[in-house]
Amino acid sequence: MIGSTKSQGLAVVATLTAFASLTLFAPTTAEALVTKVEAACASTLGKGAAKLSGTIIKGMTKCKGADISGKAVGVCPDAKTAAKTDKAIAKLKKGAGKKCVSTCSVSTDIPCMNNRTCPPLGRGMLGGNPAFERCSGGGTNPMDIGNIGFPGPFCESVLGQSLNSPDDLATCVAELTKTGANNVVDRVYGGTDNSSGLLKDAQKCLATIGKSVAKIVGTVQKGVTKCRDGINKGKILGNPATCTADQAKLAAKIGKMESKLRSGIDKKCSDADILALDICGNGPGGTATAAAAKDCLVAMAREAADSTEVPAYKSFSNTSLIHAAFPPAPVCGDNTINQLPNSFLLLGEECDGSDDSACPGGCFPAGDLFECTCNTLSRTRFFADFTKSDLDNGWTGTSHNSSVSDGAGYISSPINCNCDALTGNTCTGTTTDSVCENTGYQLPICSYDVGSTTRCDDHGNNNGTDDDIDCQICDEFTSNPGTFCVNEGDCGSQCFDANGVATGPCLDQLTRCSDDNLVICNSDSDCDTGTCSQSDCAAGEVCRGQCDRSQTCIITPNGNPLPISSGGTAVCIKSLFRDDVSGTLDIVTGTHDNYIRLFSVVSLGHTNEVPCPLCGGFCVGGNRPGAICEGTCSTSGDDCRFDEDCLPDGGTCTTASANCPGGSCNLSLVCFGGNEDGNACRVGAATDFGTTSTDCLPAPGKNISGQGLAISFLPSTSGVVDFGDVDLDYVPCNAPGFELFQCPCPWGGGAGVRTQPNRCAAACDAGAELGQACSDFTKCAGGVNVGRACDQDSDCPGSLCNDTPASCPSGRCVPLCLPTAEDPQEGICAAGPPMYHCSGADHEFRVCTAAEEGTQKLCEAGIDGILGNANDIPGAGTCIADTRNCFIYPIFGEGGDTIKGGGDATYPKSAATYCIAPTANSAINSTAGLGGPGRLRQQGENVPNLPFIITGTP
Repeated sequence: MIGSTKSQGLAVVATLTAFASLTLFAPTTAEALVTKVEAACASTLGKGAAKLSGTIIKGMTKCKGADISGKAVGVCPDAKTAAKTDKAIAKLKKGAGKKCVSTCSVSTDIPCMNNRTCPPLGRGMLGGNPAFERCSGGGTNPMDIGNIGFPGPFCESVLGQSLNSPDDLATCVAELTKTGANNVVDRVYGGTDNSSGLLKDAQKCLATIGKSVAKIVGTVQKGVTKCRDGINKGKILGNPATCTADQAKLAAKIGKMESKLRSGIDKKCSDADILALDICGNGPGGTATAAAAKDCLVAMAREAADSTEVPAYKSFSNTSLIHAAFPPAPVCGDNTINQLPNSFLLLGEECDGSDDSACPGGCFPAGDLFECTCNTLSRTRFFADFTKSDLDNGWTGTSHNSSVSDGAGYISSPINCNCDALTGNTCTGTTTDSVCENTGYQLPICSYDVGSTTRCDDHGNNNGTDDDIDCQICDEFTSNPGTFCVNEGDCGSQCFDANGVATGPCLDQLTRCSDDNLVICNSDSDCDTGTCSQSDCAAGEVCRGQCDRSQTCIITPNGNPLPISSGGTAVCIKSLFRDDVSGTLDIVTGTHDNYIRLFSVVSLGHTNEVPCPLCGGFCVGGNRPGAICEGTCSTSGDDCRFDEDCLPDGGTCTTASANCPGGSCNLSLVCFGGNEDGNACRVGAATDFGTTSTDCLPAPGKNISGQGLAISFLPSTSGVVDFGDVDLDYVPCNAPGFELFQCPCPWGGGAGVRTQPNRCAAACDAGAELGQACSDFTKCAGGVNVGRACDQDSDCPGSLCNDTPASCPSGRCVPLCLPTAEDPQEGICAAGPPMYHCSGADHEFRVCTAAEEGTQKLCEAGIDGILGNANDIPGAGTCIADTRNCFIYPIFGEGGDTIKGGGDATYPKSAATYCIAPTANSAINSTAGLGGPGRLRQQGENVPNLPFIITGTP
């Protein structure tokens, strides 16, 4: 187990993963997120959009053909197509009016599409604790168009306004669909018309192309709409972005349509015919051969109908037809600043393509390491190298020699230094000040206050914890917008007329009978006399203004979830920044001190084999459901996770897997386990325990650490650091029998956790018997501590620590930790107790017992514990005994000089020591040795966003 990259130890420090490529997907991917009303709305919009695009493409194709052939020369669309288009749009709007609306929970005469437009409730409703009405149709029809992706990255740019009604929603879908459908027609016909003089053979060729492309587009759009409906309604487990690949029947239908296009071109189109056309946006004659036409038309039809490509990378269309009704998640490259800081874009979007007012012409493009941020600020991204990192946690030794997530890191700005030429992050040019102040962007901030230096808690209740409650503010309908609020009583609600103009305050906002203001009503029938009206607001007016609970506290994750499995227990770690990273860096010598404060949220593992929820790569069906797996390359037969793993031999990564006997490996990007089970996800990190993601988090009920275990690197340094350097104390141990020994960390373990120097058995500490096991510890020979275990004379006032077993005539018998030959900072127990685990490289986390040493029992035996049947675990090996690790006292770490030679600003080496509090789970604490000490030594790479350092403060 020790030294294995598979057994990552019960480490409680996870660091930030590298940027992962973003996949476009609608955020509404499972029944848990989409209500019946929302799913029905999305279905109505999707089917209406498919009908509209089919109407436009079919009508325009027929009109274009008639014009080119001379049968009906004129402008397209013709009157008939225009009328059918208008009819399809009207039907779409009618459907949205029925399916894409609910009513407020009490004021059921007020239509709504989300909570924010509903009135607040009166002060007497909840016993002095005002609340707001919800868009729920009296509690039975919850509705929020945000859950089905709207407004998305395109709607507001189309309408120039927010979506306030079902008609707005349908209008946006219709306009995007019209644009997409006309784009398909343009890519088929280009500028070709009656005046182009096409020969009959070329006309027939073009007609074949037009019909075939229309069928491909229609098949994709209708099939994906059906697939997404199934996902929204919980009938299909899948990623909506990959329906065309994941749904076998749909993939076969699309393939059939594409084959018909290719065979049609083979029959109807010569190279000369193709050369006469204006197809694929290449201009007249731009597509030279029939072979080239087949490839570009298939690619165009696919992209125009449904594409996962970032808009900036698309070749034929800015948006896909499917995204009119199922908006994609915001992504860098969609020309809209629409992302807050998150684990994939650590700074969020400061700019995006043409939306670049923050730095005109200076926006890093999609795909760049610093994508959608401004190049006017000097920044550095640190990436950790897990192969050159060593993480040791706890006093038991089971969590030593683990690592961190490969590619982990953070972004900071080096300021108040200068250099006119960098190689990597090292100054190889001229500098007059090489020591940079390093400032990060990790402070927890409210979502409405990005870029601020005010943390969430300082905006809110000042209780010492940063959370979403701190970011609640009175919304834009109130008379005091932006004010922190606990509930609606803190906000000034107002009456609004039909034009959206505030007419005055509404202090008691319940819907009441006009003849008796104390009687709450939902309809006129609730009132004996009079009518049901809203107090304080005139007829036709609506009381609005709530405490906006949609704002969030953005807490930057320090990496993707880190899966840990050791000693028969498993945890999943989510590490969060508590403050901005700060420190200094010498860009010539590499000398650095970085101050980093974290919370590590520890959750019980899903299983020992799958500690953290996975983002794809898990077995379905068969004898090992849920086990991590890889697929098989279709050509070479090698293991794979993605198609690119099968290069250079070509082929694809199939779901066939030796890891899943009797089943298959689900390679689709959906979560397995945890709170987002079945939802779409983006891979954040590849680990020995599967592919993890911040999109796939453990269920809150598995949390055993509250807001997280506080961990501080003060500092993480290129020099030498020990507990004395960071104000951590050695205090008397509190484990029975070890009271005279010194243990690190001032709280002595806390929460009833008994700590000792290490879990080594007694061994001789000197002479020829150094490291030899002995029967008992050395004890005080007399005095007040007579008979108590000791390791130095000062432990024994009035006597000596010399009551030593005969087996150690030259020294004392103590729990001895000796440095390894390879690493003087790393310790191993001179004597037991050993740790028993399986020998297989990928299965060292599996524990076994002394009685099973040398056997395959509990290693290769499957879930039934029986060897030789279908659910065995190949490669788990036999049970072996291994030496336990330990800390050498005093605990210290060396950065640059120890891990890899001297300092290096591009490839920094750091060391930090710290204390770790216990969790709320005694089994985890006992296995890992928590509370206890920790040490991290790591190496990584600093990558600047520009080939220069800006002088002074950016």
